[in-house]
Amino acid sequence: MTKISALSDIGTSVASNDTFVLVDVSDPTTPNKKIQQQNLFLIPDGSAGTPGLRFLSDTNVGLFRPTTDTLAIATGGSERLRIDSSGRLGLGTSSPSAGYLLDVRGSMYVVGTNSRVYVDNGGIGGSSVQIGVSGTSHGYIGTDGNFPLVFQPNNTERVRITSAGLVGIGSTAPNYELQINASDAVSVIQLTNTSTGATASDGLLIYNNGVNAFISNEESGFLKFQTAGAERAQIDASGRLLVGTSTSGSTGSAQYARLQVQGNTGGSTNGGMLALMRQQAATAPLNANDLMGLISFADSSGNEFATILCTADATTAAGDYPGRLTFSTTADGASSPTERARITQGGQLWVGTTTEFAVTDSSATGHRLTSTGEVVHVASAAPCMYVGRQTNDGTIISIRQAGAEEGTISVSGTTVSYNGAHLSRWSQLPGGAEREEILRGTVLSNIDEMCGWGEEDNEQLNRMKVSDVEGDPNVSGVFQAWDDDDDTYTDDFYCAMTGDFIIRIAEGVTVQRGDLLISAGDGTAKPQGDDIVRSKTIAKVTSTHVTCTYDDGSYCVPCVLMAC
Repeated sequence: MTKISALSDIGTSVASNDTFVLVDVSDPTTPNKKIQQQNLFLIPDGSAGTPGLRFLSDTNVGLFRPTTDTLAIATGGSERLRIDSSGRLGLGTSSPSAGYLLDVRGSMYVVGTNSRVYVDNGGIGGSSVQIGVSGTSHGYIGTDGNFPLVFQPNNTERVRITSAGLVGIGSTAPNYELQINASDAVSVIQLTNTSTGATASDGLLIYNNGVNAFISNEESGFLKFQTAGAERAQIDASGRLLVGTSTSGSTGSAQYARLQVQGNTGGSTNGGMLALMRQQAATAPLNANDLMGLISFADSSGNEFATILCTADATTAAGDYPGRLTFSTTADGASSPTERARITQGGQLWVGTTTEFAVTDSSATGHRLTSTGEVVHVASAAPCMYVGRQTNDGTIISIRQAGAEEGTISVSGTTVSYNGAHLSRWSQLPGGAEREEILRGTVLSNIDEMCGWGEEDNEQLNRMKVSDVEGDPNVSGVFQAWDDDDDTYTDDFYCAMTGDFIIRIAEGVTVQRGDLLISAGDGTAKPQGDDIVRSKTIAKVTSTHVTCTYDDGSYCVPCVLMAC
């Protein structure tokens, strides 16, 4: 080792591979004192094991020149830091990467309450990146200014967080808090629980293929939907959509239903509800036949076997919502449904017809039931109605008034009985005169005038008058009532002709059960005087019970009419 006491000695008395020490000429015995000279001096290149400039007490530590224009630092005989000819600093590497001023191979450890790594672009645009901690509360990676934070594995941007906090995965301009754009066929978010041994195909998958979107539970469990911390709907492992419940029906058809709704917003124990709604207010307004909702029964291709639909049945308005239900089925050999029945806004049920035909219609067929109890059955060339009983004889039809049975039609073997009934027909007063007061049970006589009802054909119904001939052989029956079921022809009445009814007897006239009766010539009846049924015989008394008494003293008793 050579001690240099003067700078001029360097290069003359020191070999290029010699070790030397700079000392203060005023104190040659103290090698640690710095030379107060401004002139240059030369040192050898050295190596990591023997640095050209090293320490007396630790020769494995020092500076050396590994190559041209490059400076390195060694410790423990190994290179630890290098500054190359381009000014790049390498820590843990002898080849700092091109394009970077600092290349660290290994971990960096920054300590401090508010320690950080700060990267700035030198004030150009004000962009900077910070990696650090904020006190003892949290760590962060962030940027200063209105700039995004970009993550680039394999030197390709994969994630970006904009200055507005929007996160883009595969997107450089996200429009949402999280936006994922995939460059391949499918983009996927997978949520798994590794404690259950989940694999790449397990867990919850949320994905799309550019056209379709999917939310999939790849496990064998359910998919649950909650709001306000409470379950609202669930798709169970069998593919059933359960709304308002987490347990499917276990019996009947409900257990097989893909959609099960329990309860409603009024309470879980209330009835389930399903609403089909039109996205338009009735005040728009809606027009007749505008569709409100439809239930279709079809195959996997949508070919319809039947439909139930609701339409407006008239023009709507505020507080005015006329609706109609239509039921349609597809006939054998047909490819589309045909209307079979409808319930109108007025509560009428139509079957086999799409029009509200009148009873006077000569061409319409079908069935019409009204909400007020009227029933109309019209067939083209077949019986309109079949009634019967299978097990035993008895009543086929019970005829009632105000809830009380007034008569029946019954069967016994091959015999049909009309019980509590009589035969009656329509008639009019002479000349088609307007209504007048005629007491029920008054005796009537035929006249040679036919009833008239506009253009309607009438082959057999003649007009009548109150009988004014004693023992008149033209008696036709007794007055029953005016016909109040026709708003067009209001002067028709019913004449009871044959069967059970009542007959009017004049005041002071006595009759006995079994008496044959004839016209008294004033609208009342009186005993015939013998027991032979003649053309003038009108009735036979069946009871002397007085059913009613009129103001003129006449009264009525039950009888069997024999006017025809």
